[in-house]
This record gives sequence, structure tokens and C-alpha cells, in this order.
Amino acid sequence: MQSCFCQKNKPYPHCCQPFHLGLNDPITAKDLLYSRYAAYRCNHADYIKRTSSVLALENVDYQAILNSQDTWTGLKVLDEKAGKCLDSEGQIRFQAFYRPFGKKKEQGFEECSLFIREQGRWVYQEALDYLNL
Repeated sequence: MQSCFCQKNKPYPHCCQPFHLGLNDPITAKDLLYSRYAAYRCNHADYIKRTSSVLALENVDYQAILNSQDTWTGLKVLDEKAGKCLDSEGQIRFQAFYRPFGKKKEQGFEECSLFIREQGRWVYQEALDYLNL
């Protein structure tokens, strides 16, 4: 069985696939972060769109996600504040790594993301800070 794209070492059908198919919603902001990372890895732009806040929808190029040939190589959560099942917002600091299409050298960035609840579901709101590594 295929491992999940989020790199949690679980089978995809028992990890992020139910989120990607719209069968379940992530319970925590951290679950949403991992499932969105997995969606970026497999170019699942519809899921990125579905899990973006109204504000975030204005700032994302979904066609670029769909057509991306970059290879996502890693995700490391550094810190989280709130974002549990009963919270209304949460912040997660993480590092993500990727190899741009046609390049040999991996690149990365560190971001602190704000996640909020809209209509009872976790969504990505915005990057509070961002740093290229």
C-alpha cells in the first residue's frame, strides 16, 4: 500500500486521502498542515483551494500548483500554538523543502502559518512570516 505523501509513515488511504477526497475534515490545524503538504506533493490544487480561507483564496495561483513539476522533499514542524480540536485558530511554524524542476539543489523555506476555522472547518489563512532557507 502506498505511503502517504505527508511523510507520516501511514498508508495514504488511512491518512490524507480521506481529506483529499472530501470524506473527512482534519481535526487539528496540524492535521491540515500535513494534508495540505501532501496535496502540494501530488498537485491536488482542488484540496488546496477547498482548505484556504476566503482571504487566502485571493493570493493563491491554483493553476501553478496543478502544473508544478517541482518535487517536494520534506516537511518539518518546528512549533505549534493552539490549533487543537476545540480552538478557533492556531499557528504552526514549519520548514518545507523542495527541488525545483530541472534543478539538482534542494531549496527550502520556513514559515509561520495562521490557520482558522471557517464554518467549523480548519482552513489556511495566511503566512505570518516567511524566510527562504
